[in-house]
Formats: sequence, C-alpha cells, structure tokens
Amino acid sequence: PRHNAADIIAFYGELGSWPVFRQVYRHRFRAWPDVTAALPRGGWLLEYGCGVAPMTWWLAQRRRDFHPVLVDVPGQAFSFALRRLKRLNPPIPAITTAAVTDERILPLPPCDVAICSEVLEHVPSPVAVMRAILVALKPGGALFEDFYKHSDDAPPSPADLPAARRERPDVYDLLVKHCEWVAGRHWQDSGGGGTRRWRKR
Repeated sequence: PRHNAADIIAFYGELGSWPVFRQVYRHRFRAWPDVTAALPRGGWLLEYGCGVAPMTWWLAQRRRDFHPVLVDVPGQAFSFALRRLKRLNPPIPAITTAAVTDERILPLPPCDVAICSEVLEHVPSPVAVMRAILVALKPGGALFEDFYKHSDDAPPSPADLPAARRERPDVYDLLVKHCEWVAGRHWQDSGGGGTRRWRKR
C-alpha cells in the first residue's frame, strides 16, 4: 500500500536493482531523434521520473551541448543513472539533479524540452507534477509524455496509483489549455495512445 510519499519511496527502494536491469534492457535499442531535434544547442533537457535516464543517456552518446535535469525518487535506478552519466569522457558540462523525498513538488529550472515517460500513473498527483513541468517549460518548448490509460474493465497495474488514474482527465485538460498537441495518438486511445509530443504556447 502507498498512501503517501514515504510509502512510494519505500516501494521503489524495496525493488532493489530490478528497475535498473529492466529499464536498461527495455531501452537498449531505443532511439529518440525527435527529442534531440527539439533540443537547441546549449538547451536544458528535463527528464522527470528519469529512472536510469535512458533518453539523457542516449543523447549523451551523440552530443554534449545540453544541460540535463534529472528528477526521481531515491533508489538504485536513479543512482545508476547518475553514476553512468558522470563516468562519461568527456563529461557533460553540468547535470542538475533533484530527489523527490516528500509530497512537495520540487521547483524546476527553465527547460527547452521536458520528458515524462512512464511516470504519471505512479505519482499521487499527476496534475501537480504536470503543472510544475509546464511552469518550467519555456514557451515554444517541447513536452513528450505517455500517461498510460487502463481500460475500465481491467484492473490497474500494482505499481499504478488509483489517485493518478482519477486525475488523468484533468492532466489532459491542463495540457490542452497550455499546449498545442503536435504528434502522437489521442490520449483516449487504447492504453493511453503511447507517446505524444506537445508544444507549449
């Protein structure tokens, strides 16, 4: 049971090294050309709920002219992401990190591109998270998100939070109000429609 931030952090802490293996394996052949195309030279990239930071890692293999901002709960996946990125040679000039340790939504630095992948279904208030991301995202900036949608007759995954499922429609009301939907399937499509790209007005 996860009724507060402490429960959520304990849940991911107890998973140990499994998320590291799972995420590295799942993303081993992934590519994000749309992300690198949207990120200007010297731009700021926010990977919220980064886990092993697969997108930042993929970008760092191809360019170093950006500033990653990585946010997640403490755990082996987040520690692995930071260790792997800091061992790059030559290094990324600067990495900004923030560990979520309680119910507060952390203030985020201004960013040009924001990524929130496989995250919103696991947080107690996805509306609050998305509001913080939109505050940080610069006008004209790109947002990539993939808020999973469970069908009405299927039980949610044990890792997903009922509160997040309830707030899902409000997240999209917020996005439609502040952003232009650029690419990807509709958020009401089966499973949530996969990854969408938005442009902040």
